[in-house]
Amino acid sequence: MGTNRTNFELAWPVAAPSTAAAFGTIVPVATSPDAADDGVFSLARQGKSFDLVHIIPIGTDAANETYSFRLWGWAPVDHDVDAAVDDLIWIPTLINEFAATLGTTVATAIAADHLVADTIVLTTGDASSRIISPADNTVASVTIDPVGAHFLTIDPKKATAASMNFLVKMF
Repeated sequence: MGTNRTNFELAWPVAAPSTAAAFGTIVPVATSPDAADDGVFSLARQGKSFDLVHIIPIGTDAANETYSFRLWGWAPVDHDVDAAVDDLIWIPTLINEFAATLGTTVATAIAADHLVADTIVLTTGDASSRIISPADNTVASVTIDPVGAHFLTIDPKKATAASMNFLVKMF
């Protein structure tokens, strides 16, 4: 039996990774999140829906530099205030927040200055997420269940790392 899956994608362009110094303001909105925006992924494509998201944090600066990232799921809610009007609102739900530490492994295929995280720690959220955190300069990753979300937003905040990015694969 086959599995619906995508190839790894970067959350931000290589030439312009995130350098956010604070988490974004994530609030309910009247229009759906745009999967064309950096850090936003549609969890349904070409008639397929994805149940799991696998994320490998990467970043720039040096080994042992750190950053945090939040994963937000988006789902529509029709609150039917007026039957003649589309009352759909998109509600964000915090799935997880993680802290990542860069190791010494270089993501050469992406860019010579991008290092892969070797440590990931859950700071809040779904404790059932699968975290691989070797803390030995090999690749760390996390696999999450987006719990029925239609879109996923990755919301990073740097601490000591110069920039942040993510390899994302859905299946």
